[in-house]
Amino acid sequence: MFQIGKPGSLYNIKYLLVMLYFIILMVAQLSAQDINSEIEQADQYFKNQDWQNAIKVYEKISTENPEIGKVWFNLGFSYYSLNEYDKAIGAYKKANELEYNLPGTRYNLACAYALLDDKNLALSWLTQSIAAGFRQIQLLHSDPDLKSLRQDARFQELAIQLDENVHPCLYDPKYREFDFWVGEWDVYNPQGQKVGSNSIRKMQKNCVLLENWKSVRGSGGMSINYYDPAAKKWKQNWVDEFGGIIWYEGEIIDQAMHFTGEHIDKDGNREIARVVLELLPDGRVHHLIEHSKDEGKNWYTWFEGYYQRKQVEDNKSE
Repeated sequence: MFQIGKPGSLYNIKYLLVMLYFIILMVAQLSAQDINSEIEQADQYFKNQDWQNAIKVYEKISTENPEIGKVWFNLGFSYYSLNEYDKAIGAYKKANELEYNLPGTRYNLACAYALLDDKNLALSWLTQSIAAGFRQIQLLHSDPDLKSLRQDARFQELAIQLDENVHPCLYDPKYREFDFWVGEWDVYNPQGQKVGSNSIRKMQKNCVLLENWKSVRGSGGMSINYYDPAAKKWKQNWVDEFGGIIWYEGEIIDQAMHFTGEHIDKDGNREIARVVLELLPDGRVHHLIEHSKDEGKNWYTWFEGYYQRKQVEDNKSE
């Protein structure tokens, strides 16, 4: 049983220290509850666009607890909404120092400086916003706050940079290596007999090649093809109406796509596969698929075709 010793004893000192700890903890908890309550009140004013009252509460909180980035950000937005851009800039800079929502904070700083007609600082903060991960292309081009910047060559360069960041497949040549396969094709076997047609279209801002195959017998299948920047490989995933699945990965070697992978039928039987898609000098594409039942000791031709472009094509990206 715990007993309190005589005054000044070691037991009393330990007891007082424990009690002091619990008192400090309770005060801290009550203080946190008070702060949270004030933030909730300010946020409600903010939500209701009651900017004056929001500013009063956010100012109080920021004075007593200057380490809360969200408070500085919302305070900046409240001042901005009342066209008090200098005060908004001061609050946003505090949020930036606390690394709160860096893309949004820096973008709003750019807007505030643009509205103050300070193009250099506006473009500087816009550059920093994009570097921090700002990705809203449509907002960049439609936001009236940035109207004064849009004719500036520096803004136009930033817009291109942002588009490259958001849509890498439109700009990075790695994503265009397989473009020679894109098109509307009639496909013939080595004997010159038509065996089917294939449509390969660029989708998702050039990040995907979508294949739709139709044989002359009416059967079909489709694949999705894409470049994997982590693996630094092209990938293909095929599914047909018979339940067959094929997955490949590969790369461009000697100006031809070389894939390796597996074919799995509806019963789960697997064969390893290798593929070459080669652009020929006459504009046709030679497509050779070989399979092995014995892990690569022996190979047989599973498919061989020559792609001839149709006269009318629609290869627009989506």
